[in-house]
Amino acid sequence: MHRWDADNAIGAAHLPTAEVAADGVDERLTVLLPGNRAHASTGLADGGVHVHLTDVEGEWLVALAGNDVTVTREHAKGDAALRGPAPIPGT
Repeated sequence: MHRWDADNAIGAAHLPTAEVAADGVDERLTVLLPGNRAHASTGLADGGVHVHLTDVEGEWLVALAGNDVTVTREHAKGDAALRGPAPIPGT
């Protein structure tokens, strides 16, 4: 991510490899999301989301309950599902 930020600052950004992007997805779900949710005070929804990468290995179940987030790396059914490639063109 930091490499992309630096490259983007000088107009030379390229999509990361699927493996690097998958690592970014994992970091977002397991580190950043729980930290952000812990500090939220209103409008929190509860439920589960199954996230499935289609181009490389990567599946997570994200369970939300109040300010808590539980993330497991598994194939499991959630209330909703997200499926797609790790690097998203145009982002």
